[in-house]
Amino acid sequence: MPNLDDWIRFHGTFEADPNKKVVGVDFQIEVKDTVASTNGVDRVPIYFTDIQFQAGNALTGWIPNTKELLDRLTWTHDENIYVATPNQFNRNPPQIYQNVEKRWFNIVGRGHRTIVIPNYYPEDWDVPILPTGIDLTIFPKEDFDALRISTNAGAVLPEEQQWYKAEGGIYQDIKSKYEEVTSENYSGSEERKEQEIHNWENIVQPLLDKHPIHTRYTREFWVDGAAAGSEIKVHATTRTATVNGNEVKIVGERELDINGYKMPIDRKKFLLAPQGSAAIRIEFYKQVERDIITYDQDSNGNYVKVKKTLKFLQDVGIGYYGTAGFYQWTYGKSRI
Repeated sequence: MPNLDDWIRFHGTFEADPNKKVVGVDFQIEVKDTVASTNGVDRVPIYFTDIQFQAGNALTGWIPNTKELLDRLTWTHDENIYVATPNQFNRNPPQIYQNVEKRWFNIVGRGHRTIVIPNYYPEDWDVPILPTGIDLTIFPKEDFDALRISTNAGAVLPEEQQWYKAEGGIYQDIKSKYEEVTSENYSGSEERKEQEIHNWENIVQPLLDKHPIHTRYTREFWVDGAAAGSEIKVHATTRTATVNGNEVKIVGERELDINGYKMPIDRKKFLLAPQGSAAIRIEFYKQVERDIITYDQDSNGNYVKVKKTLKFLQDVGIGYYGTAGFYQWTYGKSRI
């Protein structure tokens, strides 16, 4: 049988028919691009277990029973063991730190990135580590219009809930014109047809059809825009969030003001690190504009060229740096 660390959790989404009930499930595993043996003779089996179906767009996780009393872990950090010898130190010689309580990791990135934060006890890998709150401090190197920090597990929203696909918006406008000019009954000019096909296939669909903000994650925290060099803190251990020392509203905020556009957000939840490691997504956005030449009907019913501006959030490669820190906990010996 495989070791505990060999198990991998997979997840996916599908849309069920709301007018029907599930009476049975057929499940089949298909494996591609994997190693079936190490020497061409011995076969390596694949095991699977625990299939769960869950409604909604938030993936549940595991947390310890609250009746367990938790112990905070401490350790000794001896910088001497990492020093090459012989060596001389004129100013800051290696030190020994006793009763260290918090793990720290440096963060450096540019553009949308997924970072992995390990949550294990290096002094003894057999110590059972519990989920813990992560304290994130980030400094963007450029101005930005929106920031989302989230877990890496989530689901794509139904199309009717996707912000850029709302009725009356430019997405639906260009899509309907594309469907019109590509239908068998179209009798307009070839120039208009080519232009509307270009608008949909080369501009609107690639930019908005699978836009990242149409995905919601189990835990995600949104921060409104700020200037380059701003200190952004999203600290789970104290349940506080600030930008340059000013508090960020945590409860009750359902939209962000993106340069006059009200963008709905689903939740603001602080990030946790489960046992082993946590995959955290950091997404800095800048609102950009793209002009589109399309055709609208005038008062006489004739199609004339008009220019419309598409505004959307985009990953423009904003750089950032900072730290991720957290305390570590394990089970206590008593129960409430």
